[in-house]
Amino acid sequence: MSHWSLDVDEFHVIVSGLLQGLGMGLVFIPLQVSAFATLSPAMRTDGSSLLNLFRSLGASAGISMMTVLLNAEVNRQSAIIAYLDDFWLMMWITLAAAPFAFLMCKNTQPAGPVALSE
Repeated sequence: MSHWSLDVDEFHVIVSGLLQGLGMGLVFIPLQVSAFATLSPAMRTDGSSLLNLFRSLGASAGISMMTVLLNAEVNRQSAIIAYLDDFWLMMWITLAAAPFAFLMCKNTQPAGPVALSE
């Protein structure tokens, strides 16, 4: 998925979603079985609550971190596009103003000291 672009087809999205869902099921079931194997039946309710709380906190922190990182990448890419557009605009303005250099006339006054009036 790290090599995807905007042209990715829906087959790849569906297959990766199925594989991720299967992987999550294959990871969390054994994890919960091993976590509750050593708990007494009286503590399983508290253990289940804490496990789900920390799993939710971890998922929320991960989603928040990925959102911040994706937002930073989008801002970085939009900034470089804005700079490129600015340089194109400056080029077109320069090309449009360049012919006006031929309209400038030569200075006919002699170059000498400028007299200051009092």
